[in-house]
Amino acid sequence: MLAAPSSTGKLTRPLLLLLQNRLVRLPPSILRLIFADIGDHGPGALTLCRVLHDYFLHAVYASVTFDTPRRIKAFVRTLQHRPEFARFVTAATLYQSAADEEASLPERDRDVSGPGPSSGPRDGLPCAPAPLLLALPPARADPSPSLAAEQKDEDDISVDFGLLSVLLFCMPNVIILGVFGGKLASALFAPELVASSRYPRFTHLVVTVDHDDPVDVLPTLGRDLSRLTHLSHVALMGFDRHMPVATLNLGAAYLPPRSMHLDSFDLTNCMDLRPEVRHLFQALAPGLASFNLATSWAYPALVDDLALLPPTVSTMSVAAGLYACGTPDDVKAMKGFPDVFAYTANMRKHEPDIFSRPFTSALSLPPALTSLKLQGDIVSADTFPLLLDLPDLRTLHLGAHTQFRTPDLITFLHSSRTLTTLGLDVCACAPAPSASASAARRARPLKAKAKAPSTGPPAPKPVWRDGFREEDAQVVVRMCGGRGIAVEGSVVC
Repeated sequence: MLAAPSSTGKLTRPLLLLLQNRLVRLPPSILRLIFADIGDHGPGALTLCRVLHDYFLHAVYASVTFDTPRRIKAFVRTLQHRPEFARFVTAATLYQSAADEEASLPERDRDVSGPGPSSGPRDGLPCAPAPLLLALPPARADPSPSLAAEQKDEDDISVDFGLLSVLLFCMPNVIILGVFGGKLASALFAPELVASSRYPRFTHLVVTVDHDDPVDVLPTLGRDLSRLTHLSHVALMGFDRHMPVATLNLGAAYLPPRSMHLDSFDLTNCMDLRPEVRHLFQALAPGLASFNLATSWAYPALVDDLALLPPTVSTMSVAAGLYACGTPDDVKAMKGFPDVFAYTANMRKHEPDIFSRPFTSALSLPPALTSLKLQGDIVSADTFPLLLDLPDLRTLHLGAHTQFRTPDLITFLHSSRTLTTLGLDVCACAPAPSASASAARRARPLKAKAKAPSTGPPAPKPVWRDGFREEDAQVVVRMCGGRGIAVEGSVVC
C-alpha cells in the first residue's frame, strides 16, 4: 500500500522503495506483456503493489469464459461490487450448456429468481427471463443493463439467456466473442438487441454448434449476423444440414445478397453441407479477403457454387471429402491412405450425392487468389490447368488425403511463373496392428534389463499411395529447389 509524503515534504520510506523498484519503472506496454501470461492465476496468487495490481487485474479479466453456472454467478457477484472490471474484458466465450445445466437442475438445487422481463420468443425459442438482479429494460427500450440494481440475496441469480445477454451488454470493449450453441446465438443477435446503440461492437465472432443437436440453429441467424456491421471476421463451426439460412431464402430468414461485409469468413467442422449454403456464399460482399471451408460430405455442386463468392478473395482453403485422418469415425480403424481412398471410391460409387465434384471450372477460383489450399477428394487432372490461369497465385498447398497424379503436379510446377511456395502433406495414419501381431508382442518374454523410459509417442510414419510415393516426393522437392520454389508441409519431415 502506498504511503503519503510526510509533513516535511519528503517521501516516506514505502513510497520511496516503490519508486526505486525497476519493475514499476518499466513502460506500460512492457508491463502488460509481463502480466499477460499469468491471467489464469487467481487474484490471491500474488502479492503486488497497487501499481502492478492494476496490470494483473487487466490480465485476469481480459479473457473470460462463461461455461458453468457457478462461474457465471461468480462473475456477476464480482461485478456487483466492481462493475468497472467488465470493461477489462476483450475476449468472452458464452456457453448455451450453462443455461441448459441450470434449467435441468431440480427446483430445490436451483438459485431462486423472481419473474423478470423476457428476451422474447423468436421462431420457437423459449422465453429467457432475466433475473431481477440484472433485469433488462422493457422491450424496444435500450437493452443496456445496469449492474447497480437493487442488491438481492447472494443466491438470487438464475443463469438463462436473459442473463447472458445482460453480461454481453456489460462488456463494451469485447473484441472477440465466442458463442457455443445455436439457440444462444439466436438470442444474443436478436434484432431488438442489435438495434441498441449500446450493443458491443466486437469485430471477431466464432459460433459453434453441436452436430448431435443441429436443430438449435435457426434459419434467421444468417440474416441477424448480416445486421452486425461492425464484424470483420466470422467463423461458423459445426453448421451443416441445419444452416443459418432458409432453403428458399424467403420470409424472415431472407439473407440479402452481398449483405455481409467481412474481411474473412470460415465455415468449418461441417459433416454434410446441403445446397442452401450457396445463400451464404452469395451474401458475402466484395472486400472479403479470406475464405475457409471444411466439410466431410457435401452436395455435388459445392465447388461449382464457389463461383458465387466475391472476386476479392485472395486466400482460400477448401477441404471436402474425407479430408482428414480418422474422419468420420468409421475410417479410424483403417490402415492408412490406401484404405481411405478405397473407402472413398466405394462411397462415391454407391452414394454420389454426398460428394462434391472436383475443381473443373475456372469460375470456382476467384481471380485474385494468391494462396490456395486444397484438401480431400476435390482435385483432378483438370484442376492444375485452372491454377495456371490464376495470375497472382504464390502459394499452393495440397493437404493429406488429396489424390493427384505426380505428372500433373510436375507439369504445373514446370509451367507456373508465379508460384513461390508449395505445401504438401503426406498421410500419417498409423496402420492398425493385426491381432496376430498384438498377440506376438504380448507373448514375448520380459527382458532382464529395463529399457530407457520413452520420451513420448513415436513419430508417425508416412503412408504413401499409388501415384505418389517417396521417390515421387523426392523428385518434386528437387524440382522445386531448382526453380526456387520453397517446399513446406509434412513431406519435408
